[in-house]
Amino acid sequence: MRCLIVPLLLMGLPLRAGSIVDLRQGSLGELAAKAMAGDEICIVTLGGSITQKADGHSRMIPDWFQQRFPSAKVKSHNAGLSSTCSHSGAFRFRKHVLDRKPDLLVVEFAVNDDQDARHSYDEAVKGMEGVVRQAHANNVPVLMILFVNDHLLKAEQGGEVAVSVRAHLAVADHYGVPTINVPRALARSIERNEMDWKAYGGVHPNARGYRFVCGYVNEAATQLLRRPARSRVSLPNPLKADSFSKGAWRSPAGATFSSGWQVGKVERTLLAPGGFRKDYEVYPMAIAKEPGASLTFQFEGTAVGAFLLAGPDAGQVEVRVDGGKPRIVDLYHDPYSRGLHYPRTRMFMEGLESGRHTLSLKVLPAHHRKSKGTTCSLLYFAVNE
Repeated sequence: MRCLIVPLLLMGLPLRAGSIVDLRQGSLGELAAKAMAGDEICIVTLGGSITQKADGHSRMIPDWFQQRFPSAKVKSHNAGLSSTCSHSGAFRFRKHVLDRKPDLLVVEFAVNDDQDARHSYDEAVKGMEGVVRQAHANNVPVLMILFVNDHLLKAEQGGEVAVSVRAHLAVADHYGVPTINVPRALARSIERNEMDWKAYGGVHPNARGYRFVCGYVNEAATQLLRRPARSRVSLPNPLKADSFSKGAWRSPAGATFSSGWQVGKVERTLLAPGGFRKDYEVYPMAIAKEPGASLTFQFEGTAVGAFLLAGPDAGQVEVRVDGGKPRIVDLYHDPYSRGLHYPRTRMFMEGLESGRHTLSLKVLPAHHRKSKGTTCSLLYFAVNE
């Protein structure tokens, strides 16, 4: 069984750069052959809360494939995690996508790279290239949907391309990934008085909004299914040498801790008051609340950080690699940490020589002016191997 990661496209419009849908060099020929033979196919959807919404495109797309191939067994896996950006997607890719052996991957992070992570162009490229390159390295086709928020829509209506959209389209161009540009599609529908922002449903689309997007997906998939199966993809040189294309999560259990840490599973009672998503109840966690608590972690790679819960009491940490120059990292994410144990990837050190390194981390007494404490709640180390 394999799952396929594929960008979503619109039919009936010019399928070229600058259009709503661009098929590029995409193909679902291999998936089509398996489905027509009555085999099992697997579709994984990866993204933030837009993807995680159970009755959205993560359900509609597999349902469409099942209707098209009634003799096949279509399995699906929703790998959406609310609030997460493309950086988190790249580091959790092996665990949440590849372990499902997908035949198709549908990915979206344009909204969260914009409004949640507030990534620069380079940072948005590093995350999305990390996702796409890992997929293609494992011969998994990718379909990219660029969803929309108010900022991305206004940029499109003003004749501009927002940073996250521009970055993700650059990755799609470089790797020949099919895309659906929802900001452009919605802006054109608004111009024609066919749809408005409220009717679409806002950042998290309503049923009509998801159907609007999936109409493009279905027509695009129809064309992609007709294309010949591609031989194993030959990877081009990366757009950015430091993209997270070898990202992986590493358990905190592999670290060495001083006193002051509690290591085990996420427990709500260990966290300060504030919103908490039950998705994380099964995750490992190392948590320290008092300044001076420290850890060391050995890893092999070129970059290291952490996937953590940044809550109302999130603090600051001092990090060093191989005893080098210290760097202070603020874990609090304003304004989101104010009322929520906010899931985020925070990079500690990048641009390291490939090889074995030792991370040293210490909880500091200082914290963000809006934070209520000095807590470090680490779920996984994020290592770019």
